[in-house]
Amino acid sequence: MKLLFGTDTYYPSVNGPSYFTQRLAAGFQRRGHEVHVICPSQSMRSTITQHGCVVMHGIASLPVPLYTALRFSPLPFVYNRILSAVQRIKPDVIHIQNH
Repeated sequence: MKLLFGTDTYYPSVNGPSYFTQRLAAGFQRRGHEVHVICPSQSMRSTITQHGCVVMHGIASLPVPLYTALRFSPLPFVYNRILSAVQRIKPDVIHIQNH
């Protein structure tokens, strides 16, 4: 099965929700599923990278003011890029993970 996780924080962020989602994605991947994650990128560029066997689709993002360890993707950037990724990936399941 092809799974897509949407989350506001993922690798390389160091926090509880990021670790939880990484473990969840890795667990499904070990069971033979194809796993993709959509999350804020670490820059103003959208990226597609591999973390282990999980494909990360980073959406262009900005640092959160006063807490730059977290990033967010402003609404004008998000909708079309997420829609494009979903259409390209064609997941069987979409899970939204947030904290």
